[in-house]
Amino acid sequence: MNPALHRSGSADATGSFASFLDRHRLPARPRASLLRGLLFLVVFGALQNGFELLRGGRFERFVIDTATVQPARSVIVLLSPADQVRAAGPRLIGRRGGINILAGCEGTEVAFLLAAAIAVAPLSWRRRLAALAGGLALVFLLNELRIVALFFAASANRAWFDPLHSLVAPVAMVTGVVAYVYVWIRRSPSLRLARAG
Repeated sequence: MNPALHRSGSADATGSFASFLDRHRLPARPRASLLRGLLFLVVFGALQNGFELLRGGRFERFVIDTATVQPARSVIVLLSPADQVRAAGPRLIGRRGGINILAGCEGTEVAFLLAAAIAVAPLSWRRRLAALAGGLALVFLLNELRIVALFFAASANRAWFDPLHSLVAPVAMVTGVVAYVYVWIRRSPSLRLARAG
């Protein structure tokens, strides 16, 4: 084999490999992304575990009975006064049936996901606080909508309740929160500057 040809072929292969690596390079800061992911898990875990410590007490009763059940009852009365729905602690009871709002049905897990995502998002502190406030309001509204829908599903056709409770409503809530966080991050001025540079 001609050594000159062999050296030339190696240089071409090396150049091709280098250009391949340039085209398929990992994100500029994979370590930062990993740290954000770990911080997300830490924040979510801390919020979730902190709330678990408060389960069974006055705070949980406030979150479920007052902040979740009472507003849902008001919406149901507005939409369907004939149901004569009443709130009894964590329960919504109407003429055709009712539902119990149990631990985990108050929307806190989704709120904690939102808070953890906002905590690690590349946002200024002012935008982070605004995103958190708007996001918590969104989670509250989505959860109230979910509870109202579950009440009507349980009253109208019990077969609708399980898929709505177990699949449709949770996926809709998480999707709504992911879309909300995505929009805030995409509209971040610092991210727009980084893309432009």
